Amino acid sequence: MKKYTSFILMLSIALSLCASNDYASILERAMMSSSQIDTAYMNYQNGKLSARQAELDDVTSYTVSADAGVVTADPDPDWYIRPTLTVVVPDDFDTTITASLGKTGANRSGKYRISHPSLTISMNFDLTGYDEDELADLSASLSSLSTEVTWQRAQLSFENQLISQLDTILTVEAAIRDYRHRLANYEKALSDSLEVNRISRESTSYSKQVNTIELTKNTIESLENQLDTAKKQYRILAGIDYEGLDSVPPPELEFSTLAVGSTSVIMSAIESEIAEAKYRAKYNAVHPEYVSVSSSADTAYYSTLGVYDDYMQTSGSSSVFYNRGSWKLGATGTLSFDNKDSSFTPTLTVSGSWSNRPTRKSDELELQKLSNDALVARNEYNIALQEYNQSAQELQLEVLRYRFALSQAEAEEEYCRLVYEQEKRLFDEGLSTRTNLDDALFAYEEAKASRLNNALDGKALEVKIRLLNI
Repeated sequence: MKKYTSFILMLSIALSLCASNDYASILERAMMSSSQIDTAYMNYQNGKLSARQAELDDVTSYTVSADAGVVTADPDPDWYIRPTLTVVVPDDFDTTITASLGKTGANRSGKYRISHPSLTISMNFDLTGYDEDELADLSASLSSLSTEVTWQRAQLSFENQLISQLDTILTVEAAIRDYRHRLANYEKALSDSLEVNRISRESTSYSKQVNTIELTKNTIESLENQLDTAKKQYRILAGIDYEGLDSVPPPELEFSTLAVGSTSVIMSAIESEIAEAKYRAKYNAVHPEYVSVSSSADTAYYSTLGVYDDYMQTSGSSSVFYNRGSWKLGATGTLSFDNKDSSFTPTLTVSGSWSNRPTRKSDELELQKLSNDALVARNEYNIALQEYNQSAQELQLEVLRYRFALSQAEAEEEYCRLVYEQEKRLFDEGLSTRTNLDDALFAYEEAKASRLNNALDGKALEVKIRLLNI
């Protein structure tokens, strides 16, 4: 176990030493080490599991029930058993099938027996055209999109924070280099002035230069403390230590405005559809219109041992009812057959009913509220689409401004390079001083270093573009 642990430790150290400090490698290592990304990923996985759970189709429901008992009779107590199976099919018609053996039993002596099996099938046909699965399907789509968008935003938000932290570190490092360069120039200038007796240690000019040097040292110390704090914040965010940034790839700033808007706009459109579906669901519940159909068949069989008077009664019935609002109209037809006297008995029953709706006023208010919610949701979708188009135009302007700033930075770097090369040539010919050469070299190196900040600004803009189209 110790050997294995040592191997893992050595491997981690080796990977750390070999790790590249380019932007892509830093981002990859940071995402692998960040607890923030770990949490977002687990939430993403849970969201996907919930979506899969919601997408599961309803299954056929089976219910088995039975009861048994003893009925006191003269002269012997009768026993019976009544098993029943109910099947509910998950279709659009609320199909329910019930099969039962009915009250089946015998008396204690077993001379008398009875069996009463039955089968019933019922179905409802909705006439409103409303799809009961519509709301569930829309909600599932919204949930699935929300899960994906939240995960992508979490990654881009993390990258944005990482860019900001890197930019802070680079900016503070550049300020430290600048002040250290100033300090070196201040100290050299003071030393040269003292060496040629241009100033004395008792002079006001000397005190002023010493004070400038001390202030510069204090500034450097303060900046170093800021840099230490920035690196600690980087460690907290990324889960790894800051080891420098060598290069940043060019940002991908090409994008086109989508006609349907971003995924967020599409989600807003689905929310609008959900609001309308809720109104339709409530309206359908308040103003139902459907036809219910039911058919059943049952048989009653009686027998007495030793007596030839077994007989069987069989009947079948069908009913059709039209339901609309508070009204219910329909008919039921029954046909019975008794083999004892071989008789058929048909019957037809027509019935109707009306009932008031005590919640009518409350339902009307609820419908009005849901109608308003649907209107608000449609307006919010239109606003989301407008804001997306406005943000896209603003981003296009930002891209133009960034490209202009980048061209300026490139021109500045080229200018500093030419100045440095000229100063070096003059210095080699004895026509310039070491200070001028050092200043030109420092300006050129800082111009090159500032390109990293420019590149990070470009990556931040790229993240902004990707966020827009999520």
